[in-house]
Amino acid sequence: MPTPGVGRRPIHEVSSRQWAAVLGSNLTGAFHTISSGAPGMVAWGHGRIVTIASMLGRGAALGRAASCASKWGVIGLTKSVLLDLAMRRITVNEVAPEYISTPWCIMTPVE
Repeated sequence: MPTPGVGRRPIHEVSSRQWAAVLGSNLTGAFHTISSGAPGMVAWGHGRIVTIASMLGRGAALGRAASCASKWGVIGLTKSVLLDLAMRRITVNEVAPEYISTPWCIMTPVE
């Protein structure tokens, strides 16, 4: 999934607005999705939550500070939600795909 409005840029070229857009889409979006669905799962007595992180959340990448920070956050959020909900028979996992050859990846220049 393309990162909203940043692409590959060194941290000193990322604006506060761009930073907020990336964290809003990746991390805050995951929070809102989980917090909206979890009450129903708790009421049902079971459920499954799967978040989408990235290999960027397990390391670092040139020009990807905002993406890496947001995906590290998704992984931490997932682990914390797991602890919150495991006793309620709700499983919580994340997938962290590697780069997938798509036109977006191919066309995104390293600046």
